[in-house]
Amino acid sequence: MTIETIVRCDGRSCCNECEIEDAYDSSVSAAGWHTDPHDGFNHYCPRCWPVVKKELEEEDC
Repeated sequence: MTIETIVRCDGRSCCNECEIEDAYDSSVSAAGWHTDPHDGFNHYCPRCWPVVKKELEEEDC
C-alpha cells in the first residue's frame, strides 16, 4: 500500500500542489508552503503566499 499526502494551494485560481511527508503543518512549512494563521485549514504555495500575507495583514489593521 502506498500513502501519499498532498497539499494543494487554496489561493485564488491556483492549482499548485506538492507531496509532503505527512499531514502536519511542519511538513507544509518544510516544503516551503504556508498555513493560514487564522484558520489552519488553508494552505498557500510560495507563489501565492506574499499576496495572501499582504491581504491578511491589511485585514488585521
